Amino acid sequence: MDLIRHLRYFVAVAEQCHFGRAADTLGVTQPPVSQGVRRLEQTLGLQLFERKPTGVVLTDHGASLLSRARLVVGDTDRLLEEAARLSGPPRQLRIGFTTAIDDCLLSACVTAVRESMTDPHLPIFTATGSTVDLADRLRLRELDVAVVEHPALLDEIQVSPTVRIPRWFLLPSEHRAARAAAPHIQMLSGLCFATPPRAHNPPSHDQLIDRLRARGLDPAIMAAPSLRDVISAVLSGRCFGLTTGQSPNLAGIARRRMIRKESSLTVRVATADVNRFQRPVDILDRVLRSANR
Repeated sequence: MDLIRHLRYFVAVAEQCHFGRAADTLGVTQPPVSQGVRRLEQTLGLQLFERKPTGVVLTDHGASLLSRARLVVGDTDRLLEEAARLSGPPRQLRIGFTTAIDDCLLSACVTAVRESMTDPHLPIFTATGSTVDLADRLRLRELDVAVVEHPALLDEIQVSPTVRIPRWFLLPSEHRAARAAAPHIQMLSGLCFATPPRAHNPPSHDQLIDRLRARGLDPAIMAAPSLRDVISAVLSGRCFGLTTGQSPNLAGIARRRMIRKESSLTVRVATADVNRFQRPVDILDRVLRSANR
């Protein structure tokens, strides 16, 4: 397996442009990484990196081989994971969450799964990302289960029924809709809508925009990949956003409920291996449904 290990070192150094940082990401010391890359260069008869005082850069040969090296490393990881799956119960649980889920709900989900596991020492790893990214990682078996938005393109993936989670509008605290006793959606005219980029999940993005337009609001869109980005945009005084969270009051921001059905977040739990991960799927589904009450 030396070749695979050396290819893994090569990929890490190429991504970090630095032997020390690559070693940190791999969880090893720097000397084995430097030695492994040098041995790989000797095996291939090619120089992969140009060493510089501040780090390294790929040579033309290294750049040409990087994508294939990534494929070999990825295929090896998936082979090992598949062998582990065939050999017995899961040795870890990897859960993904759409970035549309707030921290409190994510925490409730992970806690419920952990408390229900028959093996209390089973490692649980979490990841957040766009629905498109999570779906790809499920197909590649890099994740076991994931909470994703609906609608979405989820071919080759098994899903639970949909769940609607209420969302709050986040508004600049001085905006007239924030001060109104009974705000309505048309009051937001003139504000941009800070929301994750369409590329994060085109079907749900388009559906939400269509719902706003049907209610008489056709806002300009400002891409805000994370909730922190949404909050920053709202604090500028030029945008509104949406969140599932009931976080403590933030200075300069007001939370209001409007068009509850149209603004709700629809999610479902997805997995590429329901026979193996039915239990965490059911637990996540139950926690999400409790958030809809």
